[in-house]
Amino acid sequence: MAVVLDRSQKISVSEENINITQLPALEFVTATKVPDVISSSSVNLYKVTSTYSIPTSELPTIEFYKKNGERISLRVEVPGREEYSIGLSGRNALEGRGMLFKFPDLVLQPFWMKDTFVELSIAFIDANGKILQIEQMQPKSEKLIVPTALYKYAVEVPVHWYADRGIAVGDKVYLGPIFSENFTQ
Repeated sequence: MAVVLDRSQKISVSEENINITQLPALEFVTATKVPDVISSSSVNLYKVTSTYSIPTSELPTIEFYKKNGERISLRVEVPGREEYSIGLSGRNALEGRGMLFKFPDLVLQPFWMKDTFVELSIAFIDANGKILQIEQMQPKSEKLIVPTALYKYAVEVPVHWYADRGIAVGDKVYLGPIFSENFTQ
């Protein structure tokens, strides 16, 4: 069986043996390779953001500045606000990337993990680029992760990504050319 996903989220399923070729507008997913967007226990299809198909090497980079001056880069997907409710849903892996959410004003917007199959860490960041809080999030959990302070940005990454790199509350984030804001380092 093969499942074909195109960028408009149209889905077709076929029982015939398909010779997989590289087509620019399509992503092919077969039963021999467990894809990032299908549960391995059954063929449940989940919506993914339009940024899902962008190769990691083509994603914008943000930089974390640790208190000791060390800089750590991360490639991030930056979905449109209309896709924030999708976030990293439907994913089984992140492959060296994270996801950046930018809100127009300071918010207390909670996050959850419904339909997300990979364990994540999330950092809540203020308007000046300072990390206010870092939390771990469990796969498929409907528990709301509510920040303790108003924030403007959130960055989701694979679980322990922040801890493994020594990134902590109080460190700064520079978004670079992604947005017009430039944080002091």
